[in-house]
Amino acid sequence: MVFGAIFGFWIGWKSTQQEILVILTFHGVTETPAKPWEIEFGKLKKYVQDLKRFGFEPLSPSQFEPWMKGLISGGRRFMVTFDDGLLSSAEAIKKLKAEEDLDSVFFIVTDFLGMPGYIDVKILQDLSKMGCWVGLHGKDHQSPVEILAKGNDLKIQLLEAQNYLQQILGKPVKWYAYPFGEFDEKVVQCIASAGITYGFSIAAERVTRTNNPLLIPRLMFLKNAEKEGEPVIEDYLPPAGLRNGILILMLAFFVLLWGLRNLHRFYFSWKNLAN
Repeated sequence: MVFGAIFGFWIGWKSTQQEILVILTFHGVTETPAKPWEIEFGKLKKYVQDLKRFGFEPLSPSQFEPWMKGLISGGRRFMVTFDDGLLSSAEAIKKLKAEEDLDSVFFIVTDFLGMPGYIDVKILQDLSKMGCWVGLHGKDHQSPVEILAKGNDLKIQLLEAQNYLQQILGKPVKWYAYPFGEFDEKVVQCIASAGITYGFSIAAERVTRTNNPLLIPRLMFLKNAEKEGEPVIEDYLPPAGLRNGILILMLAFFVLLWGLRNLHRFYFSWKNLAN
């Protein structure tokens, strides 16, 4: 019984140490959310703080590739991304850096730069200098599936947008987020031929090292998604592995107490018989 409890402690501890990487993505940060994908900064920041409270460490964008290659392992980690290039997202990125020491990823639609409500080239350069990782979100935010369906050259559009960002930043841009999360086999082939090393979808799953590097899942914030049965950030607060591990540890503790109590009774019964 005691050995069983010790084994239970080991299983429970292993469960609490489960390796997890979840990538979050947000669209629009505002104090008055009007659309399902918009979020208040206070709520976004609380998600970050709650993840940290449950043992998740921020994974900086520069650490992502080493993590994928197994050079960084163990523990629970998370990464934060923003799509589209909105001014409100830029402000959130700055606040997360200042208040939580967290580096974000910003996927940019190049034709939107300088438009009302969107960042301009100067802001993008400043964000990059402060540690924000910049990726591509298309030239004009069209669905890449539709671009190909219309007979247009997706690869040329990608290369034009990619080269533009690289000239602005003076560094390679090799990450891409699929507009609307839409892709098919032909789209993925175009992404690869354009020299993209990591492509990000909005499949609400945790990341594993077996993922196709051009189809990395991200968990998108969407208000009331849980009512539709969709995965949400709250599913990781705490993660299932941690919840189960704690329950197993508690059960093992009670089994150990019960086993020790029986041993105690057996010892005194044996002692009385010996006398």
